[in-house]
Amino acid sequence: MRDHPALLVASVLLVVGLTLPLTTPDETRHSEIPAEMVESGDWIVPELHGRPYLDKPPLHYWLVAASYKVLGPQPRLARWPSVVSAALCALALYWLGGRLFGRRMALTAAALLMVMPGFQFSAHYANLDALFTLWTTLCQLSLWLGLRDRDDTDYRWIVFAGLSCGLAILTKGPV
Repeated sequence: MRDHPALLVASVLLVVGLTLPLTTPDETRHSEIPAEMVESGDWIVPELHGRPYLDKPPLHYWLVAASYKVLGPQPRLARWPSVVSAALCALALYWLGGRLFGRRMALTAAALLMVMPGFQFSAHYANLDALFTLWTTLCQLSLWLGLRDRDDTDYRWIVFAGLSCGLAILTKGPV
């Protein structure tokens, strides 16, 4: 952990984000839909109060429902996709920054990202924004890695970029 300070910061973010109480109405809705998925056994059509809730694609709900299935239906677990996504996004920035500019600059960039109010809000709020941000960040990072050498395109990164883009759409729909 000492060699990777961004991991320490991300770990603190994880702990803090999972301990705050849920707010209404959005967070409670994003907590209830996965609970109904687990209770009904229907993971295909998200429902809220027994009625189909088709406003957003299901990836976020699936992730929360999976945590309920493993850890029990604790409403605060509705935040874990946001918290983990924000931490992974900061780690991706740290990794890229380390490759381009060195560890010190990478740590500075990741730390600055993590203290930005908008980023902090999405990291500690049970909605789709942090997960969507993670997928779009990974898509852009992968495209850069795949296309950075004009003479030698690395198609593995291009495929990962496409996968990340698909997961972004499965998170928030076509934006």
